[in-house]
Amino acid sequence: MRITTGAAPTIRKAIADYSEAIRLDPQYAKAYSNRGIAYQKNGEKAKAEEDFEQAKKLGYKEGASSMPGLVHTAPAHLTQR
Repeated sequence: MRITTGAAPTIRKAIADYSEAIRLDPQYAKAYSNRGIAYQKNGEKAKAEEDFEQAKKLGYKEGASSMPGLVHTAPAHLTQR
């Protein structure tokens, strides 16, 4: 299920911003992790898991999941309404 509240534009903006950061620096592991959190908040579990896995491959440890489906804590700017 995708977010349908007023938070949706904020989530989509976060996804766009993290995607741009990744485009500029494909090795930026934290951007993959953060985009994964945004995808998860938007109900896009498969994309979230792909990003969490990529972040892990790039060596990101904080918040990176070794267990598929683990719920990550989103940064405050993604949860505020």
